[in-house]
Amino acid sequence: IQNIRSQRIRGVMVPWSEVLWLSHESDREAIQARVAERHYSRWPVVDPKNDSVIGYLLAKDLLFHPESLDWREVIRPMERI
Repeated sequence: IQNIRSQRIRGVMVPWSEVLWLSHESDREAIQARVAERHYSRWPVVDPKNDSVIGYLLAKDLLFHPESLDWREVIRPMERI
């Protein structure tokens, strides 16, 4: 197990231009397709009107959330440091 304190930020961060994210305005079908296409567990959710991060989606939350409800209800708040 690596110690995070011994790593440089550059080694663990991804430049924003390379981050894959979900649009807050997308419908559930588009979100499910994007999540299925890439097997990431966490997805940033962005408001494309002002490029601000609203929160993040755990892929498993989408799977267990009833399809009759809005997928945005399972967006988790993004912690800021």
